[in-house]
Amino acid sequence: MLGLSAVPALVQFFGFLFLPESPRWLIQKGLTQKARRVLSQIRGNQNIDEEYDSIKSSIEEEEKDCGGDGPILWRMLTYSPARRALIVGCGLQMFQQLSGITTVM
Repeated sequence: MLGLSAVPALVQFFGFLFLPESPRWLIQKGLTQKARRVLSQIRGNQNIDEEYDSIKSSIEEEEKDCGGDGPILWRMLTYSPARRALIVGCGLQMFQQLSGITTVM
């Protein structure tokens, strides 16, 4: 009976094997041709140039805004609201594990 709970996880795992990479991630890594191919696979016969340009411009804008000063994890830790949320989330998780109360989360 307990093993039946693994069935949805297995279905999801095998489903993930057939998912294409994210076009946004591919563009960020410089794989533009593969990003275009994935976009055309996802959108079918639609024109993907507008969406591709939109993704590319948003990536360039984000890189310009953040300045590219280090990895994203470091930028998150130096940004006060994100650091505060991380401390609260980790604190709640630690409290749950140490106290044994499963209804906190």
